[in-house]
Amino acid sequence: AGCYIITPDRGGSGELIKDESYGKILSAVTPQSIKEALSYALLNVRERVAAAEKAQQRVKEEFTWKNTAKKVHSLAGRGIDK
Repeated sequence: AGCYIITPDRGGSGELIKDESYGKILSAVTPQSIKEALSYALLNVRERVAAAEKAQQRVKEEFTWKNTAKKVHSLAGRGIDK
């Protein structure tokens, strides 16, 4: 079933959380922004469950070793200087 994701806007969070239908990316990580994101998730059960399922499905489809190998192979085929 997955879990609702609340993450800072760092690293690769945008690769998984494409928009708010997948979870919440915090542009500013403050006690207030964390409180608001948690409150939203707790009060909006349907959206929380749907986002968790959608993010989990994205992980299963996009973030596999097979897809990673294809991306690396594609990048290697372009050469380092390009």
